[in-house]
Amino acid sequence: MPRGDRAFVETTERNPCPTCGGDGWCRVSPDGSVVLCRREARGGRGRVDRAGVAYYVHRLPGGDPVPIGEAVARRVAELEALAREVPDLAPIEARTEVYAATLRVLTLDAAHRDALRTRGLPDAEIVRRGYRTLPPAGPPWPREALARELAVRFAPEVLAGVPGFVRRESPRTGRAYLTIAGSPGLLIPVRTPDGRIAALLSRPDAPPRPGVKYLWITSNAPGRPGPSPGTLAHVPLPMPGGPGARGGTVAVYEGILKADTAAALDAARLPAVGIPGHNGWPVALPVLRNLAPRTVRYFPDPDAWQKPEVGASLRAFWHALKAEGYTPELGRFPDAEAR
Repeated sequence: MPRGDRAFVETTERNPCPTCGGDGWCRVSPDGSVVLCRREARGGRGRVDRAGVAYYVHRLPGGDPVPIGEAVARRVAELEALAREVPDLAPIEARTEVYAATLRVLTLDAAHRDALRTRGLPDAEIVRRGYRTLPPAGPPWPREALARELAVRFAPEVLAGVPGFVRRESPRTGRAYLTIAGSPGLLIPVRTPDGRIAALLSRPDAPPRPGVKYLWITSNAPGRPGPSPGTLAHVPLPMPGGPGARGGTVAVYEGILKADTAAALDAARLPAVGIPGHNGWPVALPVLRNLAPRTVRYFPDPDAWQKPEVGASLRAFWHALKAEGYTPELGRFPDAEAR
């Protein structure tokens, strides 16, 4: 949340969130006029905090239309000004077409294929789910060649709205060129409930810092605003012959690649959703509303029982699921999938 959120008070069991009813994780302004809710998107204005997790700003009827505190107002104005400088995100239809065309040209190298096999994914599922390798930048310039090819096929304004496609300037010649951003590594398509590709996630070969395993492919960088996919939930391609989600059970997995693996190996073939880390659970709620299950079986990482912050996320998600009317259950990852 914005830095100024320290002026807000965290909700508790005694003083729950007035928007979603949750007893933690959300914040309310001291005068009760503004709610920063982690769970309820309907009627709120979406924001993303510094950790990349979504929250929603709700102004209560009769409340002050301006968030309290000069620091909060200034931070909101800064965010809105930055948003005006960032190209609009392309519609999901355009992103799906561009990403599908990108993945058709790229290949999957042997090391990444072996890593997926180690997780238990059979070759047929590796192919079906569309994993690819993002090659290194620079000579022999495969990223630039692919970007040029796509620029011929798609209008420049379309590519400008697809996260990952950026214009850079050669320090030697000063000429601008189009390329694809992101650290070299495994590319994972992130899908909507109807199978469209909303974004690409990478597992870098050389993580930028300890503890970071996955990065969103984005055009947004310091000093170089561009479209970002935000933080998304992922719906793995369903296994043939599995039960439907509506009125049944959906499995939610902590980890997008883990969700793909678990969905492919699940003997019950349950519909699945993947969230990007323990504190990314709010992005699962709109997807679950779309799928309309009765029961949600959540598979947190094993460290939910060792790390307080992960345990807090688990409790918050559990309360949110109950508030949404689902029957929550806990599942455990098999060892082969808990990576």
